[in-house]
Amino acid sequence: MSLWSDALLAYHPSAMTDDSNRRSMEDGEDGEDGEDGLTGRRTVLVLGPDTRTRRALEQGLAATWTVATAQGSPGRATSVVILAGCDAPLERAAAEIPDPERAVACLVDVRPRHVVLVCSAFVYGAYAGNALPLSDSSLVRPDEGMPAAQRQAELQRRLEGYAADRGIGLTVLRCAPVVGPWPGGTSPFTDRERIGLKGPSAPAQFLHEQDLVGAVRHVLDLRLAGCFNVAPDGWLTAEEIGRITDMPDTLLDLPLDAYVRWRKRKSSGLAGGEVRARAAARRHPVVVANTAIRMSGWTPHNTNAMALRVADQADRKERKERARSRRRAAGPVAVLAVAAVAMAKVGYGRAKRSGVTRLSLRRASR
Repeated sequence: MSLWSDALLAYHPSAMTDDSNRRSMEDGEDGEDGEDGLTGRRTVLVLGPDTRTRRALEQGLAATWTVATAQGSPGRATSVVILAGCDAPLERAAAEIPDPERAVACLVDVRPRHVVLVCSAFVYGAYAGNALPLSDSSLVRPDEGMPAAQRQAELQRRLEGYAADRGIGLTVLRCAPVVGPWPGGTSPFTDRERIGLKGPSAPAQFLHEQDLVGAVRHVLDLRLAGCFNVAPDGWLTAEEIGRITDMPDTLLDLPLDAYVRWRKRKSSGLAGGEVRARAAARRHPVVVANTAIRMSGWTPHNTNAMALRVADQADRKERKERARSRRRAAGPVAVLAVAAVAMAKVGYGRAKRSGVTRLSLRRASR
């Protein structure tokens, strides 16, 4: 696999974007500033895995930008947007973040004038002393047990060096957990396990994917540079999250060390540090203020509760489908079990009647 393909994380052109607003960057018709040579519109390239968020972003940008595809060796682009695991659950986000070295190598080929990194607010780290909310200038200090946040912070550091060397604009969007009509996006804040973590749960925020699309389009159109927190206004308490998602009450709340041991046994793919980081995310607030990007003119259209309800509906649908699949899979087994019981009863009845008959014959012969 090529250097470019590796950094794109198996990038595939989105079928959701209007073909008239997409074109390959290999055709060589870009202007000096990465403008489309045919329409004069600016060209943007979105890097990241083939997720619903990326497809929604490309579709949202296509109205005013030429959304380029990357096939083989790319050409010029006015701007590049890098999606770095902002819409993935904490335990899977690390796999969706481009390698910093390869990402910078790709930018050298594309030569953009503006780069937008979309990452998670968890680069601030989940610590007991976190401000409520965290400002745009808060210190970046990701948890040691959270590989995704560490990798996002390293990617930002490399992009800052690249932007300073080339004299281009860099925008970093630190987002609240991005959710939409897909399951699993609210983990670990809506963990439905009946064994929980002792102590109060922290408040949380949820950013609808359409508001993320609007924020990216906003900073691209205005070519804003700097670091911006992206989140709805305010936050939800643990009690409010529980009411919206109908989370069951826990039967047992364990101390942290016992909870980590139990969670490691249940989820063999998680290391102890990752479990502790997930636990910290539930106990300590990572809630951000959107002051700076709001002052620049961006406004969220969905509240935290609205975004969470959309994600919760997808979670409920997935749980129903899993239950239906289990019932279908258990159907043949249940039929066989019933047949086996019936046969056992018939056999027992026959054996019993046969025994009675033999006993009667022995008594008659006497």
